[in-house]
Formats: sequence, C-alpha cells, structure tokens
Amino acid sequence: MTLRMGPDDGVLPSLEEQVREVIRRAPPDEVLAPDGAERLRRRVMGFVEEYNRRRQLMGYPPLAGAERLAEELLRQVLGAGPLQPLLDDPDVEEIMVNAPDSVLVVREGEIEAAPVAFRDDEEVLELAQRLVGLRGERLDYSQPVVDVMLPDRARLHAVIPPISEHVVLTIRKYTVRAEELSQLVELGTCTEEVARFLEALVLARKTILVVGGTASGKTTMVNCLGNCIPPKERVVSIEDRVRELRFSSLANWVPLVTRGPNAEGVGEITMQQLVKESLRMRPDRIVIGETRGSEALDFLRAVTSDHPGSLSTIHAMGGRHAMERVRIYAQMDPRLAPPPHVVDELVAEGIQFVVHMGRVPRSGLRWVLSVWEATGMEREGPRSTFVGNDIFRRGEDGRLHFTGVRPRCAREVEHLGPFPWSARSFYVGE
Repeated sequence: MTLRMGPDDGVLPSLEEQVREVIRRAPPDEVLAPDGAERLRRRVMGFVEEYNRRRQLMGYPPLAGAERLAEELLRQVLGAGPLQPLLDDPDVEEIMVNAPDSVLVVREGEIEAAPVAFRDDEEVLELAQRLVGLRGERLDYSQPVVDVMLPDRARLHAVIPPISEHVVLTIRKYTVRAEELSQLVELGTCTEEVARFLEALVLARKTILVVGGTASGKTTMVNCLGNCIPPKERVVSIEDRVRELRFSSLANWVPLVTRGPNAEGVGEITMQQLVKESLRMRPDRIVIGETRGSEALDFLRAVTSDHPGSLSTIHAMGGRHAMERVRIYAQMDPRLAPPPHVVDELVAEGIQFVVHMGRVPRSGLRWVLSVWEATGMEREGPRSTFVGNDIFRRGEDGRLHFTGVRPRCAREVEHLGPFPWSARSFYVGE
C-alpha cells in the first residue's frame, strides 16, 4: 500500500482512505478487541511517519504534529461526530438521539438533555451508516433496523424512516463496572455473604438465572458469576448480535454471536441454532446472554442433562416471574415444544436459583434485590405454579438480609462457607 504524494491538503484524504481500507480488511474481532483502537492508532501513526519519511526523501519538510494528525484520522474514521464528546464522558451511560434537535443522555441513572444537535436527519443518517459500516453491516431502506457493537464496545441500535419518523439512535456505552463478585461487594451491589453464597452456587453447578429490568446490571452480574467458574472448564457463551460478556478468567471460553440475514434475506443464524450448535462443542456449561425466545427449550434440555451450572439473563421482575417467562419462551415454537406439563417439569428441574437485580433510585448504581431458590411446583388443575423462597432479600432499610430460610443445597456448599444459616435458627425451604 503506497502513500499518495502531493500538497499538504491532500494528506488527510489519502491517509483516511488507507485507514478505512485497514478496517475493511481487518477481522471484526481484531478491530473490536479491547485493545483494537490502540492498535489501530499505532497503525495510523505508522502511516503518518512513513508519509513524512517519503516527503523528506523528495525534499519536502515533514508534516508537523504527526500524533495530532493520527488522532484526527481516527476521529474521522472511527469517531461519532457530535456524539464523540458524550462517548468520551465517563459519567454518560447511554445516548439517545430521538431527532436531529433532540439528544438525551442517561447520567447517573437520570435522563437529561445533551448540549448537542445535528443539522438534519441526513447528518444523523450519515453518521449512523458510517458507524454501522465498521461492522460490515448496512443501514438503508431494505434494512432499516440494525444493532451492532462499535469499536469502543458501545452498543448501537439504529432505526430509520419509514419505521420511525426520524433517524433514531440509541447507544449504550460498554462500562466494565466489575468482573469479580468481590468488586460488586466494593460497589455496594451485594454483601460479602451474598457474594460468597453466589460463588458457592456456581462451584456447586447450580443453574442460575439473573433477572431484572433494562440496564439493571444483569450482564455485569453474569460476567462476575462466569468468572467464578473453574478456569479449565469449557464454556460456550451465546449472545444476540453484540458480544457483551467477558470471561477474562476462563482459559477455555468460546463466545458465539448471532447473525442477521443478508440483503437477500438469507444467512441468518439464530439464538436457537447457536444453542443447538454449542451442545456439539463439548461444553461443560453454556451461558446465554439473554433468553427471550424459543431457545429457552434447548437451554432447559441442556441444563437438565449434561450441562448443569449454566447461566442466563432474562427480563423478569422476580424469581417466580422468571420461571413463568422461561415456560412461555419454551413453548413459543409449537412445532417443537413438548406438552405443557413436560415443559413445567423441565423448568422446575432445570432452574435452581434466580438473582434479581435492580437500580438504586436516583443513582447510577445497581444492586441485588433478592436471591431466590426454586423449590418445585404446585399443580392447580391444568396449571402449575412455581414455588420457592427468598434466601436473601433487600429490606426497607436498603440492606440485603438473610431471610432465615436455609437453602436446600446448604449441606452441599457447607465447605465453601461460612454462611449465615450456620449459626442461626432457620427454616428449611420446602
């Protein structure tokens, strides 16, 4: 690849073109790796330095401020235009562009207007198409909705007319709040005894659902639970389009992500397909980033056979609600779903614990609201009701408390304690 020699005003377009070519040829995982932006910056610096060497050989003085020029190139190729200062702001969690003159941010859990505006929808669309193009995706009339991960690991969701009135962008920034349960304790998300119990559940191969609302800390909790898995175990994770899980302590971790259809409407790889494929990869455990469809049935079959101790998140408002949601999802494909009573038994047998996450009011912090143990189901005519007990629950004082109910796995995890039921009176969960 050669650099075009010419006047100074031709330098930037020439180098920018080469940087875009580097990104086009680089594997997506390389560009999107945690150190991908830094490696790309070094490549760009190399281009600028090579340009200066060639200028000197031709008798021209070198360009001043090579590092500044490299940063300008990166901003043009990878930057987010007017939104870049918001992406660089560590206090901003999410950016929402509802219209060219309506840009909002989530800062410390509160939504507020941002001092940013676009010229028109065309400028927003141009930015969105450029950002989406970094992942080899397209955003146009034939594909008006897209969900991708940006090079800084922020998640971009874009919708364009006629689906929406304006070009609508939602960018959720990737923030590593914690990768270990001990860090969640430091953040006030849970107590030390709850963290100890959750780690014991992972080591005892109990299947855990992490539930809560949007942006309640579910993925962060799964990351921390996943990093409790013994390093030599083989783990396959499955996520929808965007990779957010990060198991840095696992030596045998295989991350998979779904793929949407191409312009001809073919080539889609679904969550359900990946769950089935993962079972052919000899995993010890599987982790589903979010269960929200018929893949729930394959997940249940896996955890009730050879893959206990698996993890997943789901949008739900508590333990019993989570079990009911899994039951609904497992029956979404009537062609494959077994009879309802069989699905009930799979749910009751497959899920042992539910961790309910929530957001601290008027704050950007997240915390554990409860740790719920599933204890089975009760039949009421043709329907079954899932039953269980809170082992830990956050009280009106805002603190997590042991409820006095001893979990059924108490003896199994006793050697991993101490636990609060070891020295107190308790009720044995039914």
